[in-house]
Amino acid sequence: MPVRMRQFPIVFGLLFGAWCLLSGMFDAFHLGVGLLASLALAALACKGPLGEPFPVLRFLAFVPWQIVQIVRSNLRVARLMLSRRLPSSRFLVRKIGVRSDWERALLGCAITQTPGTLTVEMGEDEMVVHALDEASARDIEDDVMARKVSWLFDGGGA
Repeated sequence: MPVRMRQFPIVFGLLFGAWCLLSGMFDAFHLGVGLLASLALAALACKGPLGEPFPVLRFLAFVPWQIVQIVRSNLRVARLMLSRRLPSSRFLVRKIGVRSDWERALLGCAITQTPGTLTVEMGEDEMVVHALDEASARDIEDDVMARKVSWLFDGGGA
């Protein structure tokens, strides 16, 4: 059985389960809409953004890692805001080593989701990121997130 066919039930189950948990409505209409949306999204996801099967297991590893980054950055930003000293923010121009539009989009979103950083501009081979403090700037300069996104799509980096 092709990988795409093996991943489809897993992706569909996760999407439909998330729909049921988040909607909290279990009438025929809501379950029907959730079923159709989950089927459509699972079909798109299993094809993958690059025409290859979507790396479901790597994505399931990426999401908790990203949540940890968001929580860690939230605590750092809260500590900064509660302290009396003002952080020294700055803009960084970074070369990016991702190969597709999908990877660039995910990298930009992942950086922006993390408190203390904001993707200001994304080009073909470089991005501009605003960092609220030195620790946030170091996180961007270390390219940890870019390596994690590359790992998600091609298994390299991380």
